[in-house]
Amino acid sequence: MQIADLGIGKAGFMPTGPPTPEPSIENIQEPIKGQLWLTTGDGMLVSIQKNPAGYEDPVCYKFAAVGINGITNACYDRSGKCLLSFRDKGIFRSDIQALYRDKKAHPGSVQPRDYSKFIQAVPLPDSVQENNYSLLFYVPGGQPGILTMGKGLTRYIFMYDFASSKWWRNAKPYMAKYPGELIHGISSQPSGRNAYICSGGGLTAIHAEYLPFDMQLNSEDNINSIRAIYASGDSVYIGSYQQYLLRYNRQTGEVKPLQTLYVYSILPWNKDTLLIGSEGAGLCWYEPSINKLTHIGLQLNVTRKASVYQSKFITVLSRVNPPLVLEGTTRGLHLVDPLHKKLYPVFSNASAQNMQAVKINALTPYPFKNNAPFTQFLVGTDAGAFVTNSLNGQTRYLFADSISADIKRSKVHGFAVIGDQIWIATSGLGVLAVDFSGKINYMEWLNSKLTSPTVYSMAKSGTHLLIGTNKGLNIVDLKDSSVASYQGADGMHSDEFNQASSFTDGQQIYLGTINGVICWNKNTARHAKQTSPLAIRINKLTIADKNNHLTTSYRLAYLPPDSCQIRIPASTRYFSITFDNPETQSKTTPYYYRLGPTESWINIGSHREITFNKMTPGNYTLQLSHNINGKLKQSAIFQIPITILPAYYQTLLFKILVLLLITGILLLIIRLRQNQQNKERNLRTKIAGDLHDEIGSSLTRIWHQAQRLQTDAIAPPPPHQKQAEDKKLQHIADTSQEAIAMLSDMVWSIDAQFDTIEELIIRMKTYIYQLQNEFDIPVNMTFTNLSKEKKVSQIVRQNIFLVFKEGINNAIKYGNGALINIDITISTEAKIKIKMTNNFNRAAKSTGIIGGRGIVNMQRRVKI
Repeated sequence: MQIADLGIGKAGFMPTGPPTPEPSIENIQEPIKGQLWLTTGDGMLVSIQKNPAGYEDPVCYKFAAVGINGITNACYDRSGKCLLSFRDKGIFRSDIQALYRDKKAHPGSVQPRDYSKFIQAVPLPDSVQENNYSLLFYVPGGQPGILTMGKGLTRYIFMYDFASSKWWRNAKPYMAKYPGELIHGISSQPSGRNAYICSGGGLTAIHAEYLPFDMQLNSEDNINSIRAIYASGDSVYIGSYQQYLLRYNRQTGEVKPLQTLYVYSILPWNKDTLLIGSEGAGLCWYEPSINKLTHIGLQLNVTRKASVYQSKFITVLSRVNPPLVLEGTTRGLHLVDPLHKKLYPVFSNASAQNMQAVKINALTPYPFKNNAPFTQFLVGTDAGAFVTNSLNGQTRYLFADSISADIKRSKVHGFAVIGDQIWIATSGLGVLAVDFSGKINYMEWLNSKLTSPTVYSMAKSGTHLLIGTNKGLNIVDLKDSSVASYQGADGMHSDEFNQASSFTDGQQIYLGTINGVICWNKNTARHAKQTSPLAIRINKLTIADKNNHLTTSYRLAYLPPDSCQIRIPASTRYFSITFDNPETQSKTTPYYYRLGPTESWINIGSHREITFNKMTPGNYTLQLSHNINGKLKQSAIFQIPITILPAYYQTLLFKILVLLLITGILLLIIRLRQNQQNKERNLRTKIAGDLHDEIGSSLTRIWHQAQRLQTDAIAPPPPHQKQAEDKKLQHIADTSQEAIAMLSDMVWSIDAQFDTIEELIIRMKTYIYQLQNEFDIPVNMTFTNLSKEKKVSQIVRQNIFLVFKEGINNAIKYGNGALINIDITISTEAKIKIKMTNNFNRAAKSTGIIGGRGIVNMQRRVKI
């Protein structure tokens, strides 16, 4: 269906003349949700608003300043800003939000208004001319860009930054390697990851990746191998195989050839002079201000008689002190005074023989106990790494004597001092590291990520180290040991670097390749791709229970990372985790682990199994790493949550229940003690009452009887009353004896030493014996299952005895004076049975003997 008629676009600018064809639509996009924006072949910008019912009428914007030149392409920013490419007029900047607001502010305008004030011409980059750039297109990633084209021109992609209103060049130059000289068309999308260039009968794809560095002085026709670099101010002095000694202006990009000389090393001598180490011409002085080259001479004056081979091929230079320089050549190392053209043969001793017969590739001051002016230097050669003393020539291998000869004598191309280690660029072994003692670290965490084990150059700036190999560049972030790698497939003009061809001023790094220079600035480098750390996977989990039965699981290796976790059941004796790294088969990589981000790393060496014994229940996070190296701050490259399940007795609920149980027991004990105290208190109260009631009453009777006798003693009684007086005295004696007996019973009942069955029986026998003497009644006592040592409580003992007494009293009271049989049995359940039998005296019952509450009291005491 048709959604818009754009014929209205011509009425305002061509009021006369014959009708012309409707404008062609060059481009359609939806930069703002719900708004279509179109460009036309006659220079119009059109917006069409969507609504629930369909589409509203088009709103047209015409720019008289550019006439009817068509808008070939448009690139929009999310803020509403845009770049419009007008045919034959160039690139202009506008703001579709401002255009739309202005149109809404003039709703009554039928004819298109002139919106020229809303566009502004955008200057092209300095190195881009009017007719040597492509159509405007979206560079993968969403930014507007243009691509240079034409014969003999270096092809770059320039991207426009809306925030700064500037063009910047930081895309992959390889993307500009399209066939032919002219670009016929470019297909791209704002959010696309690819753009396609149609040129010269071919199609080239552009991918959405960027390089964090710049590349200069590359040649598309011939290889431009860079051998030496030195930068000062805006000038970069470069030794090139294609252009010899040249100067590159890093501000303007100007390249100026200086001298026809192959330069291998450039050493600043003073502010006006450079010392040049050349290939084939020996040492030379160079004065940049006047572009003057002065040859020092191929043969220097040897200060003493010695066998010295003076090579005219200088590979590397390093300053020792103001007059002296170490000169590395293709045949050994020399200490020279270039001002006075002298050579000091300090390296002619036996210890330096291995170093003097080979090519010198690198020179660096030794970092340990070696203050400026330096006397000790690291020397990289084709026969290994050495430490030499520039004053006496004493030389030794950098590696410890215990290191194997093939490693000790491997070819070394460069050094970098990282913390308290020396990192060594080798040929075939990657990067090795040694400490002060010469102990080696094979750096497999790094070498496994390098583009090649043949390392030609290293340069450090801040927390980044650039490593150039024969197959690409590697950028190491020393803060987290991440590595970003770039090769020819990533857009580099060359992925092979030259040895000792590097320079850094602390901020900027220059590395020479076999075709151009890599320029990296730590402050402006961006869009660097990051490599993830080497993958670690757990391939076996072994759990041993308390009986040492083993359970093994292999499923963790096949689970997605977000669902990978370990749950250890309760009562586990130990469990072990076995892991590996599928990206490296090395068995010497050191591994570290910790149980949480705040814990310290624990070194497990090259072992790939961790065993945990009887861990406390809880939640842990196991983190693994093999990136630990010296003082570098490392981050975990693998982590997995671990939950140690508690046994039932370790759970919070169980602990709460135990606490409640203990509290209940304590409360019960307290309550029992309180009950016992209450019983004892009641007993004391009862004893006090008994003493008061029984003993008190008896003593009161004794007192009254004694008072009567005292009254009667005033006048002696007549003889016929003497018998009555004797009877009164007998009453006193009986009452006293009764009180004594009661007191004896009470003392016995509360004395703890009588709390046995034996003492209870003795008391019963004693009481029976007294009754027999008093009443002359025969009594027969038998005992069954008697356990004399068996304990019986005071209360039980007292109540049994009182029941016994009451039973005897009843037997005497209601008996006829015949034999009384008493049978006492103690059962296995510790129950006491007392059985009393005698002959019942019915006459005594009928005579109205006054009874009491004896039976009731007996029943009450038995229940107690």
